[in-house]
Amino acid sequence: MLTLILTDDPQQQHRIQRFLMAVGSSVLVWAVMFLIYSQGHMDGAALVHVGIAMLLLFVLFYGAFRTHLNLRAREPSLTAAQMLGSIVVIFYAMYHTSNTARDVLALIFIMSFFFGVFRLGTRQLATLAVITAAVYLLMIGALLRYRPDSIDLALELLRCAATAAVLIWFSTMGGYLSRLRKRLSVNKTRLEKAMRSVREMAITDDLTGLYNRRYLMDMLERERALHARTGTPFCVCLADIDHFKDINDTRGHHSGDLVLRGVARCALPGLRITDYFGRYGGDEFMLILTDTDLGAARLPAERLRRQAEELTLPELGPEFHLTLSLGVAEYRSGEDLVQTIRRADAALYQAKQTGRNRVTLAPGTGRAGHTAAVSEPGERASMPPGA
Repeated sequence: MLTLILTDDPQQQHRIQRFLMAVGSSVLVWAVMFLIYSQGHMDGAALVHVGIAMLLLFVLFYGAFRTHLNLRAREPSLTAAQMLGSIVVIFYAMYHTSNTARDVLALIFIMSFFFGVFRLGTRQLATLAVITAAVYLLMIGALLRYRPDSIDLALELLRCAATAAVLIWFSTMGGYLSRLRKRLSVNKTRLEKAMRSVREMAITDDLTGLYNRRYLMDMLERERALHARTGTPFCVCLADIDHFKDINDTRGHHSGDLVLRGVARCALPGLRITDYFGRYGGDEFMLILTDTDLGAARLPAERLRRQAEELTLPELGPEFHLTLSLGVAEYRSGEDLVQTIRRADAALYQAKQTGRNRVTLAPGTGRAGHTAAVSEPGERASMPPGA
């Protein structure tokens, strides 16, 4: 129901919410006019005309918001237009109000101008104040000609001058508050952007753009807590670039950096959105496979190994190729995370010792409770075609 009334566009929702606030204020104003009428200070037909005019304005502006016609205007919130509409209605009511009660309706202009502070600047508010004073003078002229018995000219001119002065003062202060609000909004946006940058820096490795070690450990702790509550399995995969020291020694550290970034670039497309991949340290990467037991972990680990093997780095020449060795361990219930990482590291060491460029699984308990298979020395994990 709320979406039906406000639309599903957040900006339009905000504009319609403010418009509905104006509607509520207008209903309150009409109630005040009814009290004035009940005391014999306002013409009954005028009260009805004011109510009809308000309803027509409500329908007009709400229709503009709902059909998005307001987006064609320079000011999509239509604040100035709504204020002009309210000013005309108030003056119509004042014209048909007795001299003694006209002061009450003049106070309503302040309510209308306060509404404008949310969107309008000093120049726009001052322009509306001048228009209000001009229309007030026109109303005085109409009263002198058509209803001279209902006006005290000196008193009405004093009211007009006081109303104009108050509205111009309000325009100046309102414009200042509007500028202050906009400045605060800009500062808030900048602060949010800075906070996002700080957060990204806190969880991101500068060189590769991947998650850093601290964030990976936080995610491991989160998966451990999830496992404790629900028994959901997860695996830790450590990947190490083969002969990375030789790359740094023979080609330089710049080439080593290119290789690290290359591994990061090739690995991400093959990962699930629920998994976490980051730089664990040096030339070592960590892949956290959520909701995955040891048997299922072999496939994504092998995919990562194959993607690295197929990676080309034109900057290092067509003859350059790199490979990864990987060790995978499944978390055991009640185990310290350090132990899980150590078992993955031991499996990685075994992969290095048995020829590199392969995936080795650490002994662990699978989803069904059976002992998972461990890769044999020299054996490369296999994958179905296209996996």
